[in-house]
Amino acid sequence: SLKAAVPVGYDQDALLLELSTITDEIGFTLNAVSFSDTVSPEYGKTINISANFTGTYDDLVSFLQALESADRLMRVSNMSFQRTSSSAVAFNVSIEVYYQ
Repeated sequence: SLKAAVPVGYDQDALLLELSTITDEIGFTLNAVSFSDTVSPEYGKTINISANFTGTYDDLVSFLQALESADRLMRVSNMSFQRTSSSAVAFNVSIEVYYQ
């Protein structure tokens, strides 16, 4: 529904819980997250999230797929990753989450 995709108010607690649930289901670690609020004439009201995760490359792909099917409307605006070991990768992801 539209209300679930673009809720009234940004409901930061529910958003943090949703991100935490996604990362727990995938099996990688949410190391840090920060939020900022923005209003743009072009895109409307968004919460900008910067998050750092640790996992595998497959975890990153699963995370992006989970964001595409999340209840809330989200858009990845920036992403970088760095290999930390033979199998682990650190991800930095910037996400815009929309609200009314």
